Amino acid sequence: MASRRINGSVWTRFAVVALFAMAMAFMEAAVVVYLRTLFHITGELVRSAPGTKEVWFSLPFFTLLKPGALVSVLPESRIAYIEVAREAATIVMLVCVGWLAGRTLRSRAAFFLSAFGVWDIGYYAFLRALIGWPGSLRTPDVLFLIPGPWVAPVFLPISISVVMILGAALLLRGGRA
Repeated sequence: MASRRINGSVWTRFAVVALFAMAMAFMEAAVVVYLRTLFHITGELVRSAPGTKEVWFSLPFFTLLKPGALVSVLPESRIAYIEVAREAATIVMLVCVGWLAGRTLRSRAAFFLSAFGVWDIGYYAFLRALIGWPGSLRTPDVLFLIPGPWVAPVFLPISISVVMILGAALLLRGGRA
């Protein structure tokens, strides 16, 4: 019984994971604000469709660029590769918080999904609050850099994040979490 009090109920842990994810979202948004300031990026990072030589895979509303296109996304290659490492570290942190919050593989996956979803939505909310970006949900963004830059309108990652959070709640409901 004592361990249950220490670890909290599944919904208490869900709330703590969400709080962690929101704090992490602010940190990520702050880094992007700094990068935009350093590189004098005032508008949209993605202004036009990428050239066909840069495209690895494309669907409506989503394009995955070849890894070599990374330097077209961020002007300094050293910073671009540091960004790739930072994104890998972000995923590691989200996996770790999911692992620590869950007790079973299913609940660990659910907590990872919830952390990822809350983090991503929070990231865009903080960017909007801090610098007024994105201007709309249709604004194109570079979503991720691994294995190459992912480009899509902001509504796509936010929609996927909502599905991740709802899926996590369904996975945690009624199970041993």
